[in-house]
Amino acid sequence: MKNPASLQPGDIVIVRQQIIDGQEIKSRMWVVISKNLLHQNSNGCILLAITTNPITSSFMMRIEHRHIQTGSLDRIDESKVIVDKPVWTKIADITGVVGKITPAFYQDIKSKLKSDILEI
Repeated sequence: MKNPASLQPGDIVIVRQQIIDGQEIKSRMWVVISKNLLHQNSNGCILLAITTNPITSSFMMRIEHRHIQTGSLDRIDESKVIVDKPVWTKIADITGVVGKITPAFYQDIKSKLKSDILEI
C-alpha cells in the first residue's frame, strides 16, 4: 500500500496472508476499523475479516448490497464481517482498497464491538 494515511475506517481492503497449514499465500478481504491517526503513525492498522464461511455466529454481521457504498464483493450474498476477531496487520501486506462500507453499517459494527465484545 503506497499511502497508509489514505486508509479510512470502513474501507474494504485485500490483504496477503500466509495460511499456515497449507504454507500458501492467499488474498483475503477485510474491513478497516482503525482510525487514520494509527495509520499515519505506525506501520499497521486494525481490521475485521470478511468471510463466506456458511457457519453462523452471533458475532458475524451479514453484509448486504445496501451496506456497500463503493466497490463490490464477489460473493455478497454469502459475506459476513467477523466482529469478535479484530487483528492488527502491516500496511505493507495490504495490496489495495476494493470498496467501502456505508457509514451506517460501520456504525452498526462499532456498536456491536462496543456492546458485545469490548468493555470500554
